[in-house]
Amino acid sequence: MNLSISRLKICEIKWWHWLSNLLLVQILAACSQVSSHPPATKVSSESKDEIVLAFSWEDFDDKGFDPTMGWNYYGPPLFQSTLLRRNENLELVNDLAQNYTISSDRKIWKFKIRQDVRFSDGQPLTAEDVAYTFNQTKESGGLVDLSVLDKAVVTGNYEVELHLKQPRITFINQIASLGIVPKHAHNKNYFRNPIGSGPYRLVQWNPGEQIIAEANPYYYGTPPNIKRLVILLTLEDASLAAAKAGRVDVARIPPSLAIQQIPGMNLYAHRSDGHAGLMLPYIPNTGKKTSQGYPIGNDVTADPAIRQAINYAINRQVLVDAILEGYGSPAYTPVSGMPWEEAKAKIQDADANKAKQILAVDGWLDKNGDGILEKKGLKAEFSILYPAKDSQRQGLALAVAQMLKPIGIQVNVEGRSWKEIERRLHSDVVLYVLGTYDPLILYNLYHSSVAQGNWQNPDSKVDAVITWLIDVFLSLPHIVLIILIAFALGGGVPGLLISVSVTHWMGLARLLRAEVLQIKNSDYVQLSYKLGHSSLWIARHHLLPHLIPQFMVGLVLLFPHVILHEAGLTFLGLGLPPEMPAIGVILSEAMRYLSAGYWWLGVLPGVALLMAVKLFDILGASLRSLLDPKTSQE
Repeated sequence: MNLSISRLKICEIKWWHWLSNLLLVQILAACSQVSSHPPATKVSSESKDEIVLAFSWEDFDDKGFDPTMGWNYYGPPLFQSTLLRRNENLELVNDLAQNYTISSDRKIWKFKIRQDVRFSDGQPLTAEDVAYTFNQTKESGGLVDLSVLDKAVVTGNYEVELHLKQPRITFINQIASLGIVPKHAHNKNYFRNPIGSGPYRLVQWNPGEQIIAEANPYYYGTPPNIKRLVILLTLEDASLAAAKAGRVDVARIPPSLAIQQIPGMNLYAHRSDGHAGLMLPYIPNTGKKTSQGYPIGNDVTADPAIRQAINYAINRQVLVDAILEGYGSPAYTPVSGMPWEEAKAKIQDADANKAKQILAVDGWLDKNGDGILEKKGLKAEFSILYPAKDSQRQGLALAVAQMLKPIGIQVNVEGRSWKEIERRLHSDVVLYVLGTYDPLILYNLYHSSVAQGNWQNPDSKVDAVITWLIDVFLSLPHIVLIILIAFALGGGVPGLLISVSVTHWMGLARLLRAEVLQIKNSDYVQLSYKLGHSSLWIARHHLLPHLIPQFMVGLVLLFPHVILHEAGLTFLGLGLPPEMPAIGVILSEAMRYLSAGYWWLGVLPGVALLMAVKLFDILGASLRSLLDPKTSQE
């Protein structure tokens, strides 16, 4: 089954963080919103034991509060505790964990947990509960991705180890989001009656109506000042009406309603990591269906020219100003504003002329004067789906439709239930929203190994073999692998060459692969295909002229690493033979004289080694500047 979807980001949104929800897929452009639902709060100088909140909690109103199935996987759970947590500055700090260590191969995380923690039923929380939670979540197939986890092992009453299949430092985000459940009380009804060690315990839940929570008397942390929470599960207009009537203390409202003044209440906008964007099917409709029988593919959005034109035509700033009432900012990647964002991904949007040019070159023309472009009898028309109850996404979808109409693309906006959206998400465009503070989202969106066919990286045609090989070699300890290969081959020149070659190709391969993917999707390559040029002709005239300079520069920049590793292997007796002139040989022979005070015999060759490495580094940087069109004339 081949499922392929492309994502176009249009805005980034501010969310009431611990209530943010929804998922994402693959992105081409975006906008960043500061607060999709700023909470309005009553002005009061009094400290209250009970507050009433109005929030739309639709995503979990029918799923309950089981962390092993995904409850609050995007933020700190209300009723459970986590090993680690993020503070108000989004910094990772200990929660249940007293301390933790990571093994030298980065595959075993060892945690020592607090001994003063009790669940809301009075039972102690031990390492058994932690191990059970992680193992159960891994097997449950819920929303929390623990596929990298091999097993969780109890090593003491309050000590637990998490064994990973491969090193992954971003696993710390899963650790910080998974609430610990009690092994003795976790069953099929747990989602309705959760028992946890968090600051609150569930007292009452009326699906679709309200949630009542009270302070957990056994909570190990600072007791919450607010002893009782009454959360009304209301929609946007109803939340605003409840705020105006004075029935609630805090209300979560969309930006479109935030401009209204409510006497006795203040408006707060909270910065977060929420994003909105378009999810576009990018394979044609060939009649294939998913395993559930849902259609796959869209002939219009499968055309790269259509997707590129949409990306350039959308005015992200206007969406922020008009739909989000200024509570946001334009974004161009799924991680806009994050430390791991690629700054060069930003494009100059709101360029209708460029969008029209892209479409015209690709053969999209208005042949009958109806304002809708056509190509080989196919009209440039598709639908954008959004959840019918979400007025904010409705506004974004309608605005996008208006922005695309002048360039000849007809967009039909449809509000549908989530069940219908799930049936059509592989054949129609979906306006999605996502909030996550985890760099692993990039891996899930673009890596072949996690292609799942739904909301994350659905393209199963990607070169999985290449990326798998790269990941395998990158996951192995670098120095250890070089030594093992050289030792297995008996050392000498052949062992040195093979060991260095086998362990140094991955970085350059990833660079060249990314370059190939970028060039293949460029306008002039697509035009060459349209003109009838063969793949071999395109590779010789378009790919190689770009790849050869990249390869040469990358090769030169690899030399410093090769020199250091050659010297290290030779020093250990696994590299060049003693009769050959090499810095490693000189350093090895100098070792026997250092204790006699002849320090210069080791220092001077070491300095020469550093100078050689630095010279090759300078040469590679200079060559890169010379071959880069942006800097070659400087």
